[in-house]
Order: sequence, then C-alpha cells, then structure tokens
Amino acid sequence: MDNLVFEESVNTEVEQSEFIEKKWVYVNDNNSQNYSSQIVLDSTPLANAGGYVNWSEGYIMMPLVAHLTGSSIATGVMTQSNVKASWALKCGYWQMLNSMSIEFNNQTIVQQTPFLNVFRSFKAITSMSEDDLINHGDEIGFQPDSAESWDYDDLEGVRNNAIYVPTAPTGATTTSDDHAINEGLLKRAKFLSTGVIGAGGSSRNKEEVVSNADRSALYQSHLRDFTSTWTTGTDGVLNARWDVYAKLRLKDLAEYFEKCPMLKGSTMRFLINTNQVSVGFAVAGGAGVPTYATPSVLGGNTCPLQLGFRPVETATAVGGCVLNNGDYVFSLDIVKSRQDASKQSALTSCRLYAPVYRFNPMAEQRYLSLSPTKKVEYNDIFQYQFTSIGAGDTFNFLVSNGIANIQSVLVVPFISASANGTGTKKGVLSPSSSAGATPDPIPLTNFNILLSGVNLFLNNEDYDFEAFTHQLQSANQLNGNLTTGLTSGLIGRKEFQELYRYYYGNCSRSLPSEEGISKSVQIVGKNASAKIVDLMVFVEFKRSMTIDISTGARIE
Repeated sequence: MDNLVFEESVNTEVEQSEFIEKKWVYVNDNNSQNYSSQIVLDSTPLANAGGYVNWSEGYIMMPLVAHLTGSSIATGVMTQSNVKASWALKCGYWQMLNSMSIEFNNQTIVQQTPFLNVFRSFKAITSMSEDDLINHGDEIGFQPDSAESWDYDDLEGVRNNAIYVPTAPTGATTTSDDHAINEGLLKRAKFLSTGVIGAGGSSRNKEEVVSNADRSALYQSHLRDFTSTWTTGTDGVLNARWDVYAKLRLKDLAEYFEKCPMLKGSTMRFLINTNQVSVGFAVAGGAGVPTYATPSVLGGNTCPLQLGFRPVETATAVGGCVLNNGDYVFSLDIVKSRQDASKQSALTSCRLYAPVYRFNPMAEQRYLSLSPTKKVEYNDIFQYQFTSIGAGDTFNFLVSNGIANIQSVLVVPFISASANGTGTKKGVLSPSSSAGATPDPIPLTNFNILLSGVNLFLNNEDYDFEAFTHQLQSANQLNGNLTTGLTSGLIGRKEFQELYRYYYGNCSRSLPSEEGISKSVQIVGKNASAKIVDLMVFVEFKRSMTIDISTGARIE
C-alpha cells in the first residue's frame, strides 16, 4: 500500500492514444428476411472501411420475435401479469446457434460443428467471473441457472423452469428447497420483459416515462404488445409478442476471435445454422405443469428457450407465470414470427458489428515493423455422440481413430429421451429444462480418457472430488484457479455436484516432437445414475494460420 501511494504521487502519467480514430461499422445479413435455414453474414464492407478491424470486439446483433398465442376455456381473467417474465432463452444467446462455420478470405478456418451452443456454454461458465456477469451478463443473455433448482417430473423429466414460487411437488405438502426458484432463469426473464405495459402488467407506470413505442425505437428487449379477449366467464384468445435483441459476441462463439490481431483488408464470411423453435402445449386443471409437445426446431437440434408457465388451478406464484386452461403455441424466430409475419421486429435484419481503427502514422509504422506477419493459434472442435448407456452400465467408446494437436476432451452427459419422463424428449429439446446450457445431473464414475491407448489420468476417477478438483476446477480459468484473489470460473463444488457435471480432461501437455501427430481418443467409465444416458463428446484441437497484418492476406 505504502509503495503504491508513493508511486502514484511521483509518477507523471501521459495518456496518448496510438489511434486517431475508432468507428463502429456494421453490415446487414444477406438473407433478405428469409431465415428458414442459414444466416449469412459477409464482412466485405468492413474490409473496405480503410482501417484496421479489431475482431475481438465484434459482435452479431440478432433480432428475435417471441410470440405466444392461445385459445382458452374461461377459468379466469387473462392479463399481462400472467405472462410477464414467464419465459427466457436458456443461458447465453448463443443457444440460438446450432452450428457455425467461418471463412477467412474464402478459406474455412472454423468448421461447422453441431451443438456448438453446448460447448460454448461450457467455455463461458468455466472462464467468466462474477464481474463479467455484472458487466456483460444481461447483454449476452448469460445468467447461469441455479444449480439446486432442478427436480424430476414423471412427465417432463428433469426440469428447472420455476421462475416464481412454485407449487409443491406431487405428494408433498409444502414447497421445498428441492423445488427452488431458478434464479438465473428469473434474471433472464425479467430482462426480456422490461417495461411491461398497461393495466395488470405491474409496470409501475414506467410507460409514462418511456413508452412502448420508445422502447421499440431504442431496439430494447421488451414485451412489445399484448392483446386478450378474455373476460370473466367467457372463452377467449391471447396474443403476446416480445422483441428480443440478442447480442452474440464473436469471442463467445469461436476462440479464433480472442487470438486474432487487428487486420486490414481481410474478409470474414459467417454461415450460421440456428435453433429457431415452436412449442405447442396444453394447460389443464390439476395437471401440475403444462403438457409440452416436442418442439419443432428450424435449422438445429436444441430448444433454445425455457417456459415457466403454471396452470391457474395449481399455481401459487406471486405475480404472473400462470395461464388459463387451454391450448397454446410459443414460438421464437428471427425478425418475424412464423405464426404471424406481421409480428415483426423493429430491426429487420441481423447485423455484424466491428470497430475500425485508424492508427497514428508513427504508431502504424511501429506496429507493422514489430509484427508484419502474425501466426494465430486457436482451438476448434469436433463433436461426437454415444447413446443409450444403461443405468449402472460401464462404457468404453473409441471417439476417434486419429486427431492431431488435441488440447482437451469434454464429456457432457444427458438423460436419453426414452428415460426422461413419459414425454420422451431429449433434455436439449425440452422447454422445461436448461439442458444444452447445462448438462443433466448425471454422475459418471471410473472415468478416464485414453490418448493412443495411454491413460490421461493416472487412475480412473471414481469420486466427485476427483472429477472436480483434478480437472474441471482449473479448466479455462485465470491462472488455473491457483492465485487467491485473482480467479475466474462460475462452477464451484456445489454447482458441480448438483447440476454442472462436465467431465473434462486437459490434453495439451505434450512434447514439441508430438506436434501434428494424430492420436486416437477413447473414453471409459460407468453411468452411476438410475437413468439411461447419452454422452456428448467434444474434442478441442489446435489450428494455426499466418496472416499478413498490412493486407489481411493469409500466408500458407
């Protein structure tokens, strides 16, 4: 402390920027409002902006329209408070992405890999800090799900969609901690329903200061409109629409953007397959939860949202999140609703944003002289799946015959559709579960990873404290979580034990002579749960490319 006081007193700070200009530039997608398959974004206009693009700051703005429709038998009065904060996207706006490939000057540098959202969720929750949540959590849709909030329902399987105080589980007399509110889901839901309008919306007259039209003009996520024909004792229909502006930071989508230097003249092309979804469901008296049909997903494999509705008859919720008996459809689409094309976002295309810098000439000369070319090393992924591992069964799977430059292996367990309640939906397709953004709470024992037949761990890992402490606790974390007071990561022992059961192995330790040598990957272990389980396996491997900084050309 004393040294700091002295140094601050005697030092003269001179702040002089190396740049003379910074401008944010955006390009619209090439889809012409057709989002039934891929989103295509081409950065050519950025390359022609006359400066250096800093891709690590770049992001994609994806306008979403959430649309709830329904017809009901009369059991009460439907108001905006019933749907306020009743849903949210699963944790992280990247849940909208199933896969993505990136082309650099017409050459693929990041390959299409399904379930990209699952892997990026793991990277985010193991690398971000509590400060990151404060500064960026809401804008990127990342507020982690409460680890202890899940329960098991005979119909829906694993679920953790309680936004408000829920009803007691079947057979219980009181609401217990085992059926707790999902605080992360609640935070995400509140952000999407900012400034709920009109009577019954519990908006505290905020629309008197910032109107709903103002929020649309600001491109602010909010409940944009609500109409209901319900009156007491009569049947009716419901229409509710939310506008959601999903910010996808490029560095959250691919590690390349964390490592990429400022470039001049290069072009990027993004090909994105999305997880747009429509879910039909019925609410009936005494059912306990709505009956959700298997979601229909455009372009992907994951239901990216969670619905937190409860029937009027059984809901003890404070505030909204309840629906009259009837049949409903909830859809989430890009730009406009598949249910009604007139329900359209104020922003009518996806946008790619990035800052363009202009150097001070002396600084530019120094920048180019220090590093005229740059070798960029970054990680890409392969994805594999292994299904139907019986309760208590051992497994031994050959993941791949040969992959070069392996950096890590990640195993994410999910309950098989056939064992996940009577609704028989995969967890990643369930609107009741956070699965995709989280694993299912499945313990694996006797676990090991073999590279070319050699055990990665000295002994197979049998116990929770081994699986967590030896590998996961240091995965992607600042200083490997070894420096007290300077750490990151949002998974502690409790979170791992309750829900976040990622099984991870760091495979990056090797001799320089092993660079480029292909190795087989094998996983062994035991399903220590009472459910049939599927395993999703991600193998992270190192890629590299050399770039001419001044021209953006790739040097082979």
